[in-house]
Amino acid sequence: MKIIYRAAAQLVLLLHILFSLVAMFGGFGLLIDMSWMWIHLPVLIWAVAVNLFSWTCPLTPLEKRLWRTGGSEEYEGGFLVHYLGPLLNLDSSSRELEVQTGTVLLIWNMLVYVGIWLSMGGH
Repeated sequence: MKIIYRAAAQLVLLLHILFSLVAMFGGFGLLIDMSWMWIHLPVLIWAVAVNLFSWTCPLTPLEKRLWRTGGSEEYEGGFLVHYLGPLLNLDSSSRELEVQTGTVLLIWNMLVYVGIWLSMGGH
């Protein structure tokens, strides 16, 4: 039975990663269909707000609970610090990483949206 919980935790982790990728790169979907903006903007706003205001994404406690119920050790801190911190060899605090991530998401996506707007003739 524990394997089911671990598999569910992995699915939540995958969903979290996909959500993060949409927040970071979803603006490029506008190159295909401008209506993609109505999907991307809420995702982006949520991701920026969670990071800048130090909110807890509901996927994080769900993933942790599934890992714990599945018999695995629950990690400390948030999703970013646990998965992204070691990957990028960051030694910044959890809060510092959240603010940096939220700021990068905001600035990067502003550049993407402005670039797409300008490529369409600026109107």
